[in-house]
Amino acid sequence: MNAQRMPGPGDFWRSEPGFQGDPLGDLIEAFRNDPEKVAEADEWNDGMQSGEHYSELERAMADLHDVEPDRLIGSDLLTHLYRLARVHGEARKARIERMARDAFGERDYDDLEDAA
Repeated sequence: MNAQRMPGPGDFWRSEPGFQGDPLGDLIEAFRNDPEKVAEADEWNDGMQSGEHYSELERAMADLHDVEPDRLIGSDLLTHLYRLARVHGEARKARIERMARDAFGERDYDDLEDAA
């Protein structure tokens, strides 16, 4: 029987069209795999969700405390936690892409200055 592993963040990003084989795509991929860039993106995003979202997240974490690990798989709580996590994952992804695009633009500008 094949054990199925949970996909990691890079698995989703690498599968997206338009982000491979070009310099910007390579830079985005490098940022996504750089723990310091990921931490920077997370810092930028800290507190960016609504108060309602954070309240919902806090309640879900409190509910998690009361669930035995062997009862978590397939539970409504796990589905709920993944739904909440998706918001943060998408925000991280968008921030990293923006950081890379900004850095790419600066690099292009620096390249133009060097050529002058």
